[in-house]
Amino acid sequence: GPGSTAALRADPVVTLDSRTGLNLIYLALNNERAPFDDARVRRALSRAIDRAALVREVLGGHAETAHTALPPTLFGHDTRSRELVLERDAARRLLAAASVPEGVEMTLTVSRAPRPYLLDPLRVAARLRADLASVGVAVRFREVPTWTEHVNLTSRGDFELALLGWQADTLDPNDFLTALLDSGSVGTTNRSRYRSPAMDGLLKHARMDSAPGTRLALYRQAQELFQQDMPFVPLYHSSVFTAHRREVRGLVVGSTGILRYDKAWKQP
Repeated sequence: GPGSTAALRADPVVTLDSRTGLNLIYLALNNERAPFDDARVRRALSRAIDRAALVREVLGGHAETAHTALPPTLFGHDTRSRELVLERDAARRLLAAASVPEGVEMTLTVSRAPRPYLLDPLRVAARLRADLASVGVAVRFREVPTWTEHVNLTSRGDFELALLGWQADTLDPNDFLTALLDSGSVGTTNRSRYRSPAMDGLLKHARMDSAPGTRLALYRQAQELFQQDMPFVPLYHSSVFTAHRREVRGLVVGSTGILRYDKAWKQP
């Protein structure tokens, strides 16, 4: 937490490095269940959440707010993507237009087990519940004791809302986007159960084309479509910390978070 990282930074023996990880923490919405099958509802929920306050007050500033499906340090991230701003009046109007009644109850499935990119799931979930209450949505928790059970429930679509995360294990943006958005991944990693022939086509084209400029244009289109459909709500990209004793030099942390020791040495 913020207190423990501050203590490490003040330690004269230990060096603490941090950077934005190749990850995404997001609010999954089950696109197969009403009212989440209506894009207006999904966009409404995205406008109800105060990402900046979540990062500042719950995460101690150790994250970067997310505005699209790709982390900012991954090739293909659209720097021109529309910022996901806090617009609670607009959120209420969208919910009303979709005939969602005031005080509607939604169930948020959340794991009690921490992940490296999601250290305190229940605190994050509590902030989401408070934010959604501000637009007339009553959230009740379904707490799951283990991450394995959480993955199983959400993979088979047994949820309405779920707090989830994804960590890249390669530097190819298509791997990240295909896992979360391709209809072929429904039932496994596409836990929002989003199906879009247009998105599938963009990702397939990008996988088959090796020209960086063409791929970049396709990923930009995919992220524009994501903003329009809002299959899930991006929240933040968590910081990754590496702590090591000061006499250890040359330690390299790869982009995917893997430590490399081949050039590391210990100062006498």
